[in-house]
Amino acid sequence: MRLYYKVTNLETDFTMYRGKLYAQFIKVFPNLKHLSEQRIADQRRTIVSRNLLSQETLARIKEQIRLEINPETTIDIPPQPPQSESIREAETETALPTEITLPTEQTQLDYLYESNLIKFYGSNPNLRPSLPKIKYTAQTTTIIERVNAILCDKLKTSFNLEEIHVHIYCAALTCLTQNGQDVAQRPKENKKPIPPWEKRMSDKISRLRRDIGRMQQLSKGNDSETLLKKISEDITTRFRQLSGQTQKDFVIDTLDSLKQQLAVHTDKLKRYKRSHLRRMHNAQFTQNERCFYRNLGNKANKENPQHPNAIDSNQLNQYWNNIWSSQGEHQINAAWINQEREKHQNVRMEDTIITLRDVESAIKKLPNWRSPGHDGIHNFWLKKFSATYNHLAREFTETLIDPNKMPVFLTEGITHLLPKTKNPDNPSQYRPITCLPSIYRIFSSCISSKIYTYLVTNNILHEEQKGCKSRAMGSKEQLVMDSVVL
Repeated sequence: MRLYYKVTNLETDFTMYRGKLYAQFIKVFPNLKHLSEQRIADQRRTIVSRNLLSQETLARIKEQIRLEINPETTIDIPPQPPQSESIREAETETALPTEITLPTEQTQLDYLYESNLIKFYGSNPNLRPSLPKIKYTAQTTTIIERVNAILCDKLKTSFNLEEIHVHIYCAALTCLTQNGQDVAQRPKENKKPIPPWEKRMSDKISRLRRDIGRMQQLSKGNDSETLLKKISEDITTRFRQLSGQTQKDFVIDTLDSLKQQLAVHTDKLKRYKRSHLRRMHNAQFTQNERCFYRNLGNKANKENPQHPNAIDSNQLNQYWNNIWSSQGEHQINAAWINQEREKHQNVRMEDTIITLRDVESAIKKLPNWRSPGHDGIHNFWLKKFSATYNHLAREFTETLIDPNKMPVFLTEGITHLLPKTKNPDNPSQYRPITCLPSIYRIFSSCISSKIYTYLVTNNILHEEQKGCKSRAMGSKEQLVMDSVVL
């Protein structure tokens, strides 16, 4: 830890720090030259995350390194007359020891934030652990405010969009960790957990079925020692005490008793499942009515038999690839385009500058927990981390000037194809819905707002363009016109 604080200049400069840390470590401990650079960096991270050294110890080490890096300036003091021994003793007794500031909760958040930043800086945003929905407690709001203050301090210098993105991710991860939530790696399979009561009852039913199978073998005359050892001790003892017809009657009675127990427990499990499902539906209807009806529709589709002409995934992929890969073309020299160009040739849009107010307005419109893009950052975190707004506004404006500054991963999304009809066998009968990263949504919303303001101010939008106007009810007006005309 001493070497780590020294090479990072008290955690203020992380440029190529792992190579410097490795070189200094091998210089001090040449017998550990077999350790890799990654191993030493991981050991430092483990010390902090698992609290192998107390916060007091780390603060003391950090203070010592600070004094080594920035020694106090020596001041020439003129010679003083000699003092008596009693005066020197009195000064020694009244001298106060140097106080070492103990870590507070804010300091712990700083450590956690820096640890996350070191871990994920420069990593692939698509492979980072997904961030779950935060669970509100009495301390959640305070934690978010303190992490936002850390962001405000860390983002004092200029950062590009990719660096701002990783800072937002690490800040959200810090809030979740401090809130007591586990952030696991992205699950490969979304397996529904089995309730403990269902597992216990299912295990009991499995044991009864196993005993019934063994008793059936016993009723057929297979009374080998191997089989008797697998049957319960009470039944085996009673079976060996009997003989002849009495032994056969005992096997039949025991088998019948086991079958009755199996029927009782099976029926009990079905009743418990129905009751549990009913409670789950009631809770889901109370929390999210839309999700409840959507799940009912999915259940109905699963119960229907599969369509004989179900579409192949390769055919679906090829159809939409052909659409998305081909660039759209239009008639540049159309007559109406030339007319509009001549009509508005004196109207010119000024250079667009995205301001702090534009970013705030765009973020305010976004729902908190709508499905995020592949980066896993929900809109909620961008709403809470207001320290990033000025930096986002600056980078958005620079991106309009130089589009190459936009990171590629922010322009990529996850597309879901939802069928428009039941059992569709035509690839065109699917509706594509793409989940884009939140930062890109904010950027496009700011641009849309600027363009719409320009069109409305200069009266460029036609009255018939209801679909492009804000708060316009184009479909409703069209239906009214149809009802009057027809």
